[in-house]
Amino acid sequence: MIWQGNYDSSKVPEACKSTFVTSAGESIFPMQLHQKIETYGEIEVIEFIKKMQEDESMLLIDIRAGRWYDYRTIPGAINIHYIYITKPKIFEDDYKESLATLGILGKETSFDFSQVKTTLLFCNGA
Repeated sequence: MIWQGNYDSSKVPEACKSTFVTSAGESIFPMQLHQKIETYGEIEVIEFIKKMQEDESMLLIDIRAGRWYDYRTIPGAINIHYIYITKPKIFEDDYKESLATLGILGKETSFDFSQVKTTLLFCNGA
């Protein structure tokens, strides 16, 4: 079975809507994407947010595009678009700023992770 079409509320800005095929098969996305990636459900996210309020070394990061973040996000989340981390040569300034926000110090190929933050990332996909 393939689901396709525009099922978004009319209140969602056009820039945040998609009309392409988003799933096929028995499930949309598995809960655990990869054995080396710790996956959180709603309860774990709530617990993370509670701990984050008392611990400045924790960050909740919305890695979606800015228009999605501006439209609606989880309270307490900051926005670092995933492309700033995955395309450092194209978005060099944003990449450096993102690393600093995450507590990653250094230049070029030498990085210091001693001050890195504990992060929980979320988006509107897997």
